[in-house]
Amino acid sequence: MTCFNCTAENADGRKFCRECGQRMVHYCQKCGFANALDDKYCGGCGMHVTEKEEVTDSEDLTPVPLTGNVGAYSDADMEELISEQSESKKKRKKEKETPAVSQDILDNIFDSGSADSEEKEG
Repeated sequence: MTCFNCTAENADGRKFCRECGQRMVHYCQKCGFANALDDKYCGGCGMHVTEKEEVTDSEDLTPVPLTGNVGAYSDADMEELISEQSESKKKRKKEKETPAVSQDILDNIFDSGSADSEEKEG
C-alpha cells in the first residue's frame, strides 16, 4: 500500500504510514470497513465515503462491530457441517487402513518365489 502523503510503501493492513505517520485507511461510519483514503464508496457496504472526518484519537479508528446474524449458522447448518466433516474423516481413515496390496497376494508372491528357488537348488 502506497502512502498518499510521502509515497512510502507500506504493508497491507497498516493504519498509519511507517515513514510519515499519515493515516492509511478510513473506517466506514456505517459498517467499520477499512477503506483506502481515496475510495469514494465503502468496500464493505457501498456507502458514499468521500466526506471524511478528521480523526485524531487512535481509539476512534477501531472498526465498528457488525451486529445481527452476520455469518451466523443455523442449527441445521452446523449439523450438516459436522456430519460432512465426520464422513470425510471416516473416508480418509478407511483409505489409510486399506492396503494397496493384500497380505494374500504378498504371501503368494513370496511363497511362489521360494518354491522357484527350491526347484532351482534341487
